Amino acid sequence: MPRIPLGQAIVRLPDRYYSPFLITFPPQPLKNTIVPDGVVRKRWELQAHAAPDPATPDDEAVQLGEKETTLLLDIVVQPISTITARYYRLGWNPKTGNDAKDALFQHGLVYFDGVVTPTGRIKILSLTKKGRERLQRDRHTLPAGRSSGATHEYWRHMIKERLSAQGYTVTEEHAIGDGRAADLRATKGQHEIFLEIETGNSDIASNIAKYNGLKGAVVFFFTTNALAQQHVARLTGEHRWWLTPTSMHHLDELLE
Repeated sequence: MPRIPLGQAIVRLPDRYYSPFLITFPPQPLKNTIVPDGVVRKRWELQAHAAPDPATPDDEAVQLGEKETTLLLDIVVQPISTITARYYRLGWNPKTGNDAKDALFQHGLVYFDGVVTPTGRIKILSLTKKGRERLQRDRHTLPAGRSSGATHEYWRHMIKERLSAQGYTVTEEHAIGDGRAADLRATKGQHEIFLEIETGNSDIASNIAKYNGLKGAVVFFFTTNALAQQHVARLTGEHRWWLTPTSMHHLDELLE
């Protein structure tokens, strides 16, 4: 490492290519300004959620093998699984899994979605719009409410597990009228809680308004603190609470 000249770097991509390789790049000007964390996070979110969906001229002619189709369907069934867990569950070695994954990337059917947690960042293999359309064209049934992105599905899973551990019966995509649904509904005896997960990719004001007049407690879970600060003022009325990943431990207090 100390022998690498200025302007060069070693790159290692264990999920895509086995051997490390060397790259060079031009000098980058130093800026005598401080970039706030919020600016960095916003730039990262814009890039992380820009799912590549390149157009293939002959999509109809693309033939997927058994393993490529198996991997697509596994993403549908297990939307927040890590790539290592997928290969283990499917009984594949890394080479077999990476060959199938790379073929799906080449056809624009999947992409890596980054999920930020309080302890780090997780890369989740997700379907592009074209990937979902391909499965539907091949007559595979896709469950409702599974097109919200990996961040949404990750936190829905985490919250659902926490509710279940507290003895609540939890349902997903619970209808609340006018064709709308709550991300989660949890019941335990006479207690009823609705939960809405906000990643910033939907109309948050509309999601808040859809609970107006609804009996029962409503918890809004914002996936970032910055997002919460923008919208918590809209949460008015009794039994309306909000949480973020850094305050998720307070969920147990609300359940009590």
